[in-house]
Amino acid sequence: MFEWFADLPRIAKVGVAVLVLGVSAGAWFAGYFWPWGWGVGGVLLIAAFVID
Repeated sequence: MFEWFADLPRIAKVGVAVLVLGVSAGAWFAGYFWPWGWGVGGVLLIAAFVID
């Protein structure tokens, strides 16, 4: 499931995670709560440092 993610350089992995978390934060400030975005962004951010 994370094969495409594992091939990216670390800065790109962190960038994808921060992008998802940023969209979630933007949705929060717009009045929407998107818990899946926070979960996916958090998992991707952890995976960015765990997957070598």
